[in-house]
Amino acid sequence: MANNYNVDNIIYAIINIIAGMFIFFFILLMFASYIQRWFIGDEQKYTIGIIMDFKVGGKSSPNLIFTYTVNEQKHTGSEGTYRFNSLKPIYKKRFYVGFNPKHTGYSRMFLDYPVPDSIQSAPFEGWDSIPYVGRLVNQVTIWNGKSPPIIK
Repeated sequence: MANNYNVDNIIYAIINIIAGMFIFFFILLMFASYIQRWFIGDEQKYTIGIIMDFKVGGKSSPNLIFTYTVNEQKHTGSEGTYRFNSLKPIYKKRFYVGFNPKHTGYSRMFLDYPVPDSIQSAPFEGWDSIPYVGRLVNQVTIWNGKSPPIIK
């Protein structure tokens, strides 16, 4: 009888550990975009991103897939949005991208800030602020359809 009790406890403990790991990874995936934006940080730099694809899947928001280059290294990022119904009007359009200068793979595209045709390329390591706009405040906050405020 004692052996069954120990085996039951071990099985119960294993099931709890597996369930806990599943819940942890589920929460991590749910908040992945917020975590990524958090890693961009306040010391972000800016460059130019080009929209390359538009993914729609299941119950998740549509995602724009974009590319950007920092220090001659090409990166791919994604930005969730309900703003566009298709890729056609924005395919190959250029918008500013904020990125973490220490970990250049962490990025966010600012769809409220298209790059003007007068700007052809970004500096090798990116800008400290968006040209003609400035630095943006608190990138983690979602501004309910408005552009984030600018640091003056």
